Amino acid sequence: MKNILALASIFCLSSVTYSQGVEEQQCDCSVIRGQCRAQVLKEDAFIVVRSNNQMCSRVTWFADENPFTTVVIDGRGVEEWRGQAADPFLSVADCEVCMTTPGESVATQAADPEPTDNSQPVPIIQLACPRALDDLTGSATFSFSVTETGEVADIELLGTTQPLIVDKATDTLGRWRYEPAIVDGVPVASTIEATVDCENLPPRRPE
Repeated sequence: MKNILALASIFCLSSVTYSQGVEEQQCDCSVIRGQCRAQVLKEDAFIVVRSNNQMCSRVTWFADENPFTTVVIDGRGVEEWRGQAADPFLSVADCEVCMTTPGESVATQAADPEPTDNSQPVPIIQLACPRALDDLTGSATFSFSVTETGEVADIELLGTTQPLIVDKATDTLGRWRYEPAIVDGVPVASTIEATVDCENLPPRRPE
């Protein structure tokens, strides 16, 4: 993750964060208090980054194969999109809860969140399927297990539109990470299905 964050600093966007009480609270992302869940989507000329943490979080995300970071306050941040692609493939790499000062009290910072049951695992890292040198495209659907620690295991191919991309899609899926399903406040293993799409990626730039 340190390498991703280092790369992300190269690809800078003009940040316009819309939130309430920005003046009253400051984010200190040199102190990470835990993990969170995030979503990234494009709306017109802006990238909207949402976090389930309502105080302060740092989201690392990808547009196609380029990494970016956004500090999100009050659960929502907006970045002006200056990339060339009109419809970039967006994915979340990481979401970290930052320390908030001075608006958050020490007691609030130290308190552990109440466990919440969640019958289905929630994706937190879904890396894009890279384009092959031969530019083959397609998609593959898999059944797989999400372990108690959020890792992907026991991958089984259910179907594909292009057999030659199966190895690449399988490798991509193996690097996805999830927030595991929660039952009675305890992480549990579960089996789900997902499709890895190796289509609709922008063409390679000329060498």
